[in-house]
Amino acid sequence: MASRPTTPSDPRVSAALSAFRRGAVQDAVPLMQEAARDGVPLAMLAVAEWLATGSRLPRDPARALEMARRAAESGLPPAMQLYACLLRWDAPDGDDADANRWTRLAAEQGDASARAEAALWPLLDAPLPEPDVLHDAPRIAALPGLVPEAVCRHILRLAQPQVAPALVFDPTTGQSRPHPVRRARNMNFGPTFYDSIVAWVNRRIAQASGTTAAQGEPLAVLAYGPGGEYRPHLDCLPPNAARPEDRLAESGQRIKTLLISLSGGYAGGHTAFTELDIRWRGRVGDALLFTNVTDAGAPEPLSRHAGAPVTAGEKWLASRWIRERPFQA
Repeated sequence: MASRPTTPSDPRVSAALSAFRRGAVQDAVPLMQEAARDGVPLAMLAVAEWLATGSRLPRDPARALEMARRAAESGLPPAMQLYACLLRWDAPDGDDADANRWTRLAAEQGDASARAEAALWPLLDAPLPEPDVLHDAPRIAALPGLVPEAVCRHILRLAQPQVAPALVFDPTTGQSRPHPVRRARNMNFGPTFYDSIVAWVNRRIAQASGTTAAQGEPLAVLAYGPGGEYRPHLDCLPPNAARPEDRLAESGQRIKTLLISLSGGYAGGHTAFTELDIRWRGRVGDALLFTNVTDAGAPEPLSRHAGAPVTAGEKWLASRWIRERPFQA
């Protein structure tokens, strides 16, 4: 996530920011679009973010990438960072050399987020840990020290300002309501947060699970305060799942899950496999990998698990669901 510039250089950008402060989004967005078409860097940065995420403008990844490239080439360090994020998102299993070049350039120009990333790059060559197999079928394995502690802290710094209460959509009322199974706050790393460290974590997960980064749903971070829990559940989708966001036909089932412990200093909160009498609680950077389906591809009932209630402190956990085939968020 790039640091944000604070000084607008175009009157249309100033007017758009003023309109946003008044809540007049319908006035602000066209002003910013006009300035972006004329090559104003700050406006191009804003419009590229909106196109990448689908906020304020319909999502258009190709246009977002092109707009971010133009903004980056103007010399704006936060735009360099955004362009690098979008390059990585576009090719999760690809070569990061071009994206990292932009991050390095942003760091050289003083961008704080780019400097924080680059400082962690020497830690990313660690070999994979040997798995500690807790159960064979379904396979459940602990992976001690999968992610360096400093990388976990970086993920936390990005996630903490973004977490919100876990909600589900109620088709009966048309409103969001508290999640019936999970009492927690959560966030997902989308394209504008896909920095080199998030990209590395996703590739690390892929290596540990014998899959590709493209098969993973967006990396999620969950925060459980006192009383927070995830009641017994299966991670795999119902065989008749039909919501567009489920993408069951395109991407297949959630065949595996990988959890990464991001924090210590809390009580309770262990992960329990309720049908197997297996409990796990990792240190910071430890991971747990398990299979969600049988050899025939059906939901595996023995993979039913729960996040026990946290009794004190706060538990932070990263989670990734891994599909049979590439998943397009």
